[in-house]
Amino acid sequence: HARVGRHDGFFQLGGHSLLAAKLVAQIRKEWGRNLPLKGVFETPELARLAERIDAAQPVPAPKNIILADRAAPLPASGMQTMLWQWQKEHPESGAYNICGAARLKGPLDVGMLRACFAYLVERHEALRTLVREGPDGLEQVICEAEPLAFAVIDLMELEPWAALARAAELAHEQASRPFDLGREMPIRIHLTRLGDEDWVFTLTLNHAFADGLSMGILGEEIQSVYQALILGVEPHLPATLQLADYAAWRRQRDRDPEIQRRLRLACAALPSAWCTHPLRPDRPRERAGTTGARLRFQIPKEAIAAVRRHAAENGATLAMATLTALGITLGKRADWAAIGIGLVSADRELPEFQRVFGCLLETEFAIVQGAPQQSFLDVLTAVREERLASQARGTVPFRRMTAALEADGRLEPGAPPYQISFSYLGRGFDGRNIIPGVEASAFAVENAFEVFELAFDFNERPEGSLHVSMGYRREIFAASTIEGVAADFRRTLIAAATDPSQPLGRLAGFDPSEALNNVGA
Repeated sequence: HARVGRHDGFFQLGGHSLLAAKLVAQIRKEWGRNLPLKGVFETPELARLAERIDAAQPVPAPKNIILADRAAPLPASGMQTMLWQWQKEHPESGAYNICGAARLKGPLDVGMLRACFAYLVERHEALRTLVREGPDGLEQVICEAEPLAFAVIDLMELEPWAALARAAELAHEQASRPFDLGREMPIRIHLTRLGDEDWVFTLTLNHAFADGLSMGILGEEIQSVYQALILGVEPHLPATLQLADYAAWRRQRDRDPEIQRRLRLACAALPSAWCTHPLRPDRPRERAGTTGARLRFQIPKEAIAAVRRHAAENGATLAMATLTALGITLGKRADWAAIGIGLVSADRELPEFQRVFGCLLETEFAIVQGAPQQSFLDVLTAVREERLASQARGTVPFRRMTAALEADGRLEPGAPPYQISFSYLGRGFDGRNIIPGVEASAFAVENAFEVFELAFDFNERPEGSLHVSMGYRREIFAASTIEGVAADFRRTLIAAATDPSQPLGRLAGFDPSEALNNVGA
């Protein structure tokens, strides 16, 4: 923003939950003030926020992060252990692959790109780490940097349409093929040549060693390192901690007696029952595998700007409003039952972990419930309070929470507490200039598998729209069912942009196409 005034609001300027957490961490580090995260939501106006910072208590003496001892067994994080266990149970599934693909046009130097990745694999231990079972649980095994498997396939002899189709097939194979985490490095690079200066670049990583923010970090560093190598100078990137350091710190933190108190509070905040499967299946769940598909669509920027504004006026973020719309959409299909949703969020509150490459994620569990007589703002307020209370309590190891819910009878032994996943990523790295001097554009690639029955991934786009990627299990749901859910979600969010105070029971007759003409008018 070129002009920011003292009376502007943090969320009106584009702030969201993750940025608020980063802001609080930076305030603690730079100014030594212990501003609670809830304070940003309660006083988002910058002038009032400054007063609250001045009045905040001093930060207690920080506990230094002790680097993991590379000579001793290196524990895996809880999230890594969960993903590894799932992979063992589904060895043929590539559902936990993260894949990105781009069409590259221009004078690409393949040798320099190969050298660029060699540098980054040396820099980030996560890219050269295996896992193994040890006496005290899953362990990480960091390997020496070796020449990276960098497949280059030339399709220039084929007709252009055939070469493009074959490149899409190869990208799909890369995206869907599972990793053997005990034997195979968690990164694959594939380059397909379509013409003299025309390529398809595919990068696939396993989720146990990367997350969405890490992909942004990698994109920025590819850009920087490739440029340096082309100019013949040594790349200069700031030193950072490693994934093994985070995992060791996280394991130590999870042993803190304070965790038990947080666990009691978290369980007490949950209802006695909730709906795990809000959609009626088109085919039996019992025989379903992990074969999946994706439906992608966008919510227009005009609607998103209006929803963001309404949310900010009520002390909430666009991510909270999006979660609210999802809960309402699914709740209507389950007779307005309480809907259990799994939230994936970044565990990077400490400044030391902001640039760590790896899987630094939390799994949280939220309940969203609406009623026909309530408005969108009513449900948003409840979601906001629940999210802030959760953040104030602090993190709880997800496996310990599910064990506690099983123990008190709210969850069947071995049953997941949710089958709906929610992931929200703010404006990430713009990959159009990832290789200096080469034009890059998105290349569609599909992973053939899904972990959950329904997975919703949201990404804010630079021009202001909201991109929605909706994954589903094909062996449970027909494409027409998912298209109906997508239409309902779009209707709910655009209705919130138009009039967030109207009763939810009126949404059935709401016409989003007509409403878009009036948004912001």
